[in-house]
Amino acid sequence: MRWRTIPLGTTQGCGRWSYFSVLNIANSKLTGSIPPSIVNLNRLMHLELSNNQISGELPSDLEKLSMMSRCLLNQNQLTGSIPASIARIYRLADLDISMNKSSVQFRNKSVQCRCYLHLT
Repeated sequence: MRWRTIPLGTTQGCGRWSYFSVLNIANSKLTGSIPPSIVNLNRLMHLELSNNQISGELPSDLEKLSMMSRCLLNQNQLTGSIPASIARIYRLADLDISMNKSSVQFRNKSVQCRCYLHLT
């Protein structure tokens, strides 16, 4: 399944996507990169996209997901670095980016993350 089939941030299907608090699309054979429109899910608390074939970098403005407490992106093909802005998500308690295509690390080495971080 390609991301473009999921109308994030629009009014379609089962109502306004921005009201979702949990988005679990793990083990769904997703390909492509995470769409920038994912930040329109401003009430999202739990994002689980593990064990897919998602590639590319994380959106740079993930801090707009200010309600998110859990973000599981492990077992994909993500590359690049973690945006420093993710440290501004104060509720984030668990960030799992382990087992991706290459070593994903913070862009800014001085970032202090208050969450449990899975990197390997």
